[in-house]
Amino acid sequence: MFSNYAKYYVYDQFFELYYNIVESNINFSYMKGSVDRMTERNYTLQVLGKPIEIKLNDTGRGINVLIAGGDSAHIGAVSIALPGEPVVTHEFEGHRDSAVSDRWAAVLCERCASPVVISCGIHYDGITKDQIAAVCSELDSFLGNLEL
Repeated sequence: MFSNYAKYYVYDQFFELYYNIVESNINFSYMKGSVDRMTERNYTLQVLGKPIEIKLNDTGRGINVLIAGGDSAHIGAVSIALPGEPVVTHEFEGHRDSAVSDRWAAVLCERCASPVVISCGIHYDGITKDQIAAVCSELDSFLGNLEL
């Protein structure tokens, strides 16, 4: 369970990010029109003998993805990509999951020309640098072959 401090910290970070997006005067014209499709897809990759779950929701106006697994699924980083804008990421203290979330957000946003939100949390007990590279490589390969 989260402490009240942790809850308020997360809320504070969310609203700061939201305020920065609203204040940036970004053109959201790509969001006009009706939602013509809404799909949910779930994938499971076996990487280093452990499952990594990928849950992709495409609203027709944006994509939301959760990538979590290994020994301990969690949320370590959240990346937001908007067409024509740099990726914005919040990485929680002590986590390095933005290595995955940044790449996925940028690639999917460019490929789909729509807003993308990636939440990522992958943890393996006692993982080595070579194994981290293998996990990233597997996820990059999957992303490259992902059909939307």
